[in-house]
Amino acid sequence: MNMRTSRKGYSKQKKSSKKGAPKKSCPECKGKCHARLSLCECGHIFFHKKLSVVEDWKMLKVGDTVKSIKGHGSYWLNLETKEKTYMGVYGKLIIKNITRDGIQAYKVAKGTKHHILEFIYMGKSKTSKLLDNYHIRPHKLIWDKKVKLR
Repeated sequence: MNMRTSRKGYSKQKKSSKKGAPKKSCPECKGKCHARLSLCECGHIFFHKKLSVVEDWKMLKVGDTVKSIKGHGSYWLNLETKEKTYMGVYGKLIIKNITRDGIQAYKVAKGTKHHILEFIYMGKSKTSKLLDNYHIRPHKLIWDKKVKLR
């Protein structure tokens, strides 16, 4: 019985010496916040969460990995059935270059060793002058995984 009581006493001592939740310090405001937070109270971003939307596509760097979501981007509208046929680039993309109106990126296709270079339009919405009923719209991008900011 002495061993049992001594073990209980040991565990109580261990709990009382617990320091609390893990903390990290913000480089901008020098405040302390929880280690798993991605955003400080002052607005500093430590990392982007998985599946978070890319707000400013111009801040993307060469080598960043993003995903383009279906249902966004350029489409052709059938006037008879009012059905949209999306003609954008969708799936996992690795950024190669940032241009004035969009992004050049490699599309990663599973099962192949080759990558396909695609252009992802990110400019303002407009209607095509060359094709009837073709609407040029920006794509919606999300971060592929946790990406630390440089």
